[in-house]
Amino acid sequence: MNRLKLRKPAVSGQFYNSSAAGLKNQIDGLVDKQADKVNAVACLLPHAGYMYSGLVAAQTVSRLKLKIR
Repeated sequence: MNRLKLRKPAVSGQFYNSSAAGLKNQIDGLVDKQADKVNAVACLLPHAGYMYSGLVAAQTVSRLKLKIR
Protein backbone atom coordinates (compact mmCIF):
# COMPACT_ATOMS: atom_id res chain seq x y z
CA MET A 1 0.00 0.00 0.00
CA ASN A 2 1.31 3.49 -0.87
CA ARG A 3 1.80 5.83 2.04
CA LEU A 4 0.70 9.42 1.62
CA LYS A 5 3.55 11.87 2.08
CA LEU A 6 2.55 15.18 3.61
CA ARG A 7 4.68 18.25 3.17
CA LYS A 8 5.62 19.99 6.41
CA PRO A 9 4.23 23.53 6.72
CA ALA A 10 6.86 25.83 5.24
CA VAL A 11 5.58 29.16 6.57
CA SER A 12 3.70 28.17 9.74
CA GLY A 13 3.55 31.18 12.04
CA GLN A 14 4.32 33.65 9.26
CA PHE A 15 1.20 33.88 7.08
CA TYR A 16 -1.08 31.97 9.46
CA ASN A 17 -1.04 30.98 13.12
CA SER A 18 1.30 28.11 13.96
CA SER A 19 -1.01 26.44 16.49
CA ALA A 20 -4.21 24.59 15.54
CA ALA A 21 -6.22 26.43 18.20
CA GLY A 22 -4.86 29.81 17.16
CA LEU A 23 -5.57 29.11 13.49
CA LYS A 24 -9.14 28.01 14.30
CA ASN A 25 -9.71 31.19 16.33
CA GLN A 26 -8.31 33.33 13.52
CA ILE A 27 -10.60 31.74 10.93
CA ASP A 28 -13.62 31.80 13.25
CA GLY A 29 -13.07 35.55 13.63
CA LEU A 30 -13.26 36.02 9.86
CA VAL A 31 -16.32 33.85 9.12
CA ASP A 32 -19.76 35.50 9.09
CA LYS A 33 -22.08 32.89 10.58
CA GLN A 34 -25.12 35.15 9.99
CA ALA A 35 -24.50 35.70 6.26
CA ASP A 36 -27.33 34.97 3.81
CA LYS A 37 -26.52 31.76 1.94
CA VAL A 38 -26.67 31.30 -1.84
CA ASN A 39 -26.27 28.30 -4.14
CA ALA A 40 -23.20 28.46 -6.32
CA VAL A 41 -21.64 26.23 -8.92
CA ALA A 42 -18.19 27.70 -8.29
CA CYS A 43 -16.40 30.59 -6.63
CA LEU A 44 -12.95 32.17 -6.73
CA LEU A 45 -11.01 32.73 -3.54
CA PRO A 46 -7.86 34.78 -3.08
CA HIS A 47 -4.83 33.07 -1.62
CA ALA A 48 -2.25 35.39 -0.13
CA GLY A 49 -2.06 34.54 3.55
CA TYR A 50 -4.91 35.09 5.99
CA MET A 51 -3.63 38.51 7.07
CA TYR A 52 -3.90 39.77 3.48
CA SER A 53 -6.85 37.97 1.90
CA GLY A 54 -8.42 35.92 4.68
CA LEU A 55 -11.35 38.27 5.23
CA VAL A 56 -12.33 38.24 1.54
CA ALA A 57 -12.02 34.44 1.34
CA ALA A 58 -13.96 33.88 4.59
CA GLN A 59 -16.72 36.32 3.61
CA THR A 60 -17.11 34.53 0.27
CA VAL A 61 -17.24 31.05 1.80
CA SER A 62 -19.60 32.33 4.53
CA ARG A 63 -22.22 33.00 1.86
CA LEU A 64 -22.14 29.59 0.19
CA LYS A 65 -24.66 26.82 0.75
CA LEU A 66 -22.28 23.89 1.03
CA LYS A 67 -23.27 20.36 0.12
CA ILE A 68 -21.17 17.75 1.83
CA ARG A 69 -21.06 14.51 -0.14
